[in-house]
Amino acid sequence: MIPFRLTFEPGVPIHQQVTFAAKKAMVTGQLRPGETFPSVRVLSKALKINPNTAHKVIIQLTLDGLLEVRPGIGT
Repeated sequence: MIPFRLTFEPGVPIHQQVTFAAKKAMVTGQLRPGETFPSVRVLSKALKINPNTAHKVIIQLTLDGLLEVRPGIGT
């Protein structure tokens, strides 16, 4: 399950929209510290986006210091 809702806006790259929605969920408490973030596969299927786009979202959130990727455990 995805802890945030998203309505796609034309003219704005999809990965930026998803990244913004995820950040908003973190700020508002819908996604709490320590909770597992959806995997690339789950994110892409739930939002009906390309897996490469979902990967960009996770990479951006990791670079921003909001996610921690742990091999074998999850994000």
